Amino acid sequence: MLEIKSIEPNQVRDNCLKERIKEASSCKTTEYIAFMNGVEAGFLSLEYWASTSSACIYEIYVLPEYKEKGIGKELLTFAEKKAIQLECNYIQLIPHPLDSNTKLHKLISWYEKHGYKKDNTSNEYWIKSLF
Repeated sequence: MLEIKSIEPNQVRDNCLKERIKEASSCKTTEYIAFMNGVEAGFLSLEYWASTSSACIYEIYVLPEYKEKGIGKELLTFAEKKAIQLECNYIQLIPHPLDSNTKLHKLISWYEKHGYKKDNTSNEYWIKSLF
């Protein structure tokens, strides 16, 4: 069973996830951990931008032993639902591989499959309209 919940960085047990959170978090982000059967399996860093009615995914990371189990997709869907709850018009991100096993073109293809499109006003951002 997969459960996603907000967590304070100092509550994370897995050293790899601790490091990812340290890299991705800021005073404005909210961090979420995905638990698979009660064990930490992945991480999401999300920020809400009230001034533009948008949200930004800073990072989605799934531990190697939990990849290909749908956790990344669940974290992405969770972020989108949170953004909708906050009445965001769109959600954005900058695709960037977090390990040497993930190729950028495959990551971009994965986001495209989930409805993200290159932002015409930016060289880096990919966006998804939520309404």
